[in-house]
Amino acid sequence: MREIWDFFKDMLFYCFRLYLIAKIFLFFFSRTGGLGLMAAYIILWVMFFWMPGRDRLGTGSMDSERKDETNPLYKKEWISKKEDKPKRGSIFTADLKWDYVCQVIAAVQIGTFMLYGIYSAAHEFRRFETMENILSIWALIHLIFTILMRFYYNLIFDVSYIRTPVGKWEPFLFTGDRRFSPLWIDTDYLEFRELKDKLFISCRDRGYTLVQEKKIAEEKKIWLFAKKEGKNLKLVELIRLHSLEREDILLLNEAFQEFYERIPKKDRKKIRIYFTFLFCADEETRTFRNILNRSVIPGIRRYRLPAGITLDNGRIQIAAGNWRYGDISYKKMQQELYDIMGIKEPII
Repeated sequence: MREIWDFFKDMLFYCFRLYLIAKIFLFFFSRTGGLGLMAAYIILWVMFFWMPGRDRLGTGSMDSERKDETNPLYKKEWISKKEDKPKRGSIFTADLKWDYVCQVIAAVQIGTFMLYGIYSAAHEFRRFETMENILSIWALIHLIFTILMRFYYNLIFDVSYIRTPVGKWEPFLFTGDRRFSPLWIDTDYLEFRELKDKLFISCRDRGYTLVQEKKIAEEKKIWLFAKKEGKNLKLVELIRLHSLEREDILLLNEAFQEFYERIPKKDRKKIRIYFTFLFCADEETRTFRNILNRSVIPGIRRYRLPAGITLDNGRIQIAAGNWRYGDISYKKMQQELYDIMGIKEPII
């Protein structure tokens, strides 16, 4: 996976920079004995455990410490669910549980480094090799543990976006990770009835069948169309609601699961599913923007294309992405959505 390799490269480069900085500090503080060495350790520890203040996992996304069910780390309870934690002014700024523990240990180590530096200065800046070796081994073990812990978090964060053809599939969760501008098109669809009629007629003309019609909540309804082409299953879903909120994601997944369970388990591993879903809302919300303004992550034989239209201005937005694989499939899905909606060319 490219993300995992990038994580290792970034971490190695970061550690190399720390090493160079340590060498520089050792050169300038060589005359200050143990005090200079400990000063270098303290600066390096502050840089590694407290900088940057966010996204210490290197995901390239501010979502790795977000506290809601759309964050895979939060869903797996690797993030503290306490509100207002850390409190303002606290030196422990990590919300990720083990990252928080590592900060606490790092703070204890910094205190120990300070004590040894003062002890060295009080003894004419002498260096006590046995003590320094013990402190260095302790620091190295802690550094390796922290790197492995962050790698594990990063792995969970990235893999959660890749859907596999086995087990439960929740297509409305983890649709994308990094921020990415969607394609958008201004249309004349200002009335839901007109949009719905167009989609129904176009889907039926293209061989789609209405396989699910369900009211998921008050004034919230879905229509799911399906078309089987060999080992490919194409799905188009129209979702009508006033505004898209976080709790709606769970309802949509539950409704989709009802349809998904109709597919025999032995067939789920073989078929490729191309799922395009269109949110039809009266206004944009934070959840609406979060889904459409992210780089879409393709799964293993599972492709999802989120789209949304706001009836206050008739603008359709279609999520895009910098796809490493599945590029042709996504372009075909986009083109089919354009054809179904009678859209000519998107504005990029």
